[in-house]
Amino acid sequence: MPSFLQQFIRHELRHHLVAREDERISAEEGLPERRNIDWEEILAQDPEKARELAYLDELHSQYFDAIDGARDGRGCFRTIDSEFYSVAGQAAHRELGAETQEGKQAVEELFYLSQGFLLLKMMGEQNADFVQRMSPAIKAFGVLLGTERSVESAQQKGKEILQAVNNDKQLMGSFQNFLSNYEPNPTTNTPVISDGL
Repeated sequence: MPSFLQQFIRHELRHHLVAREDERISAEEGLPERRNIDWEEILAQDPEKARELAYLDELHSQYFDAIDGARDGRGCFRTIDSEFYSVAGQAAHRELGAETQEGKQAVEELFYLSQGFLLLKMMGEQNADFVQRMSPAIKAFGVLLGTERSVESAQQKGKEILQAVNNDKQLMGSFQNFLSNYEPNPTTNTPVISDGL
């Protein structure tokens, strides 16, 4: 099977896993909480919630695509102004992920956390010791993108995971060194380092 097809299947499987979690929450709450199946109803009742759920679903799948090494083609993690899409439409991250000013701020911070974890993964690819030390945090961040029900909640928990990584002084020293020599490839989905990051 061609690698692009394998990547597509993994991407869609991640959406399915999020949908299964939505099914569980919907059943427990007795409410229409399934971000894709109940999209119209959630959108009518709470447009901000609908937009954030859609954004988190796609961010989760795209993040793991990038973690898996699928960096060619789309450039959704290059900058905060990169085009992104979800069932809510297509726009830059801030505009697509939230409607309120508070939501847009949380989207921005969550995006920069995503970039940071992607860069940690890239650094780890150059050092086998760091791969084992960072892998749980990198994966935990991705999981919360698929399980949290608001951008703000995902952003807060992402900051907690990053704080645990920051406590590893050797790792952070190596990360600073990595960043000082890092050059994004303009043809791939690699982050551009900005003040927000």
